[in-house]
Amino acid sequence: MPVLVVTWVPGHPKTKGSMVVRNAKAGTMKEAVAGSTHWRQLIAARVRECRQLAQPWSGPAGVTAYFYLPRDDVTTARAGDIDKLSRNVLDALEDAQIWTDDVQCVSLDARKLGLAQSPEGGAGVFIAVMGYEQW
Repeated sequence: MPVLVVTWVPGHPKTKGSMVVRNAKAGTMKEAVAGSTHWRQLIAARVRECRQLAQPWSGPAGVTAYFYLPRDDVTTARAGDIDKLSRNVLDALEDAQIWTDDVQCVSLDARKLGLAQSPEGGAGVFIAVMGYEQW
C-alpha cells in the first residue's frame, strides 16, 4: 500500500460550503464560507510539496484527515460539519493532483479534535493518503 502523502497543514480548518451567486449577469459564483477557498489552496500547496509520487494516483485511495479546531467544544455549529471539512480536503487533494478525481477515495477516517490534542500545538489538519493496489 503506497503512501501518497503525509502532511500537517497549519491554520484554521474551513468547511467547503455551498456556492452563492456573485454576479448573476456574469454568471459568476463564490464560496459561501469566508476563507474556504484560501484554506483549500493552502492544503493543495502543502500537499504538492509533500507528495510521494510524480504522477496522480490512478487507483483507489484511503484518506485520514484529523482536524484540530480552536474550539473547546468541537460539536458546536461554529466548529463546522465534519463532512464539509472533509470535502475541502478531498477537493484540495484533487487540486494537488494526488489523484485525478476524489471519487477515487474509497475510505475516509475524519475526526474533529480540540487543540489540546494537537500534535503541533495549534489549529490545522493532519492528512495521510494511502493508495490501495487491490481493492
